[in-house]
Amino acid sequence: MRIAINGYGRIGRSFVRALAEREGAGWQAPFSLVAINDKGRPEDLLYLTRYDTTHGRLAEPAELIEGMLRIGQQAPRLLEQPKPEQLPWAEMEVDLVLECSGHFRSHAGASRHLDAGAKKVIIGAVPFDQADQVVVYGVNHETVAADHKVMSAGSCTTHCIAPLLARLDESFGIQQVLMKEIHAYTSDQTLLDHVHRDPRRGRAGAQNIVPTTSSAIGAVQQVLPQLEGKISGSSIRVPTLNVAMVELTLRLEQTPDEASLNPWLHQQATASGGLIGYNDAPLVSVDFNHRPESAIVDVTQTRVQGDMVQVVAWYDNEWGYANRLLDWVAAMAEQASDD
Repeated sequence: MRIAINGYGRIGRSFVRALAEREGAGWQAPFSLVAINDKGRPEDLLYLTRYDTTHGRLAEPAELIEGMLRIGQQAPRLLEQPKPEQLPWAEMEVDLVLECSGHFRSHAGASRHLDAGAKKVIIGAVPFDQADQVVVYGVNHETVAADHKVMSAGSCTTHCIAPLLARLDESFGIQQVLMKEIHAYTSDQTLLDHVHRDPRRGRAGAQNIVPTTSSAIGAVQQVLPQLEGKISGSSIRVPTLNVAMVELTLRLEQTPDEASLNPWLHQQATASGGLIGYNDAPLVSVDFNHRPESAIVDVTQTRVQGDMVQVVAWYDNEWGYANRLLDWVAAMAEQASDD
């Protein structure tokens, strides 16, 4: 399978770095990264690939060679085309585009890559309208139909809560859920007060605790339709660089006690194949930076009060999401090679 990335920002670069890190450890990717399209100058893209304030220096070699960005075993061609429909996807025989620019999150916008000759598109965010399917790896990625062309990988928070909610619902039955997401600020916010579609997100991100909405609420109901109408929640952006946590307050059909819930969470984490981590130490957000799991349950914060249960999970909102995107692309490539 031949893939391309459109938009080389936080998620695009995290995907490439995760790929390089795995290949550096001996993993053989079942796909080739053949192109990266971004408005940045090649030397700037190289610099941002090598050095990252959040995730540190890239361990694998990276260099510019004849219009390509060689990163470990991959050598994608660098493009600078603002109009997706004019990208050379047909000429380059691109099977899959990862739409990570943040600008083409509608079905019509992402479909412009199909017009250019790509076979499928994954939007690296919750779509603005309706994708053919919203997918969380490890929950519903095996249900993607062959005719689904424009898909969404949801959000980092969707990937954190969906595996937990799926397991809680299967074991105990979910009646209602309230989610509170405490999230590091992102590039959607501003350094200084500025006009923004969300007035609160327009306030200085490094100086304020910012209440806002969470796109994960709608996305998780598409991934787990049995929870439709049962979940609500919101987000609080805080002035930290990376890592987020969710607090799930649930009313279950069968309420476990605290003594049995934590061992159950440990069992679920152990059996999750790396999707869910487990923590019982008094850690803080920076301790979860660069963790690859979708969610790390913090059993020091588990609470049961009457018929209400509180479950808390941490997640690296960049690295965890990028690793699940990588897992999904690899699974698609392996399936394509088997067909």
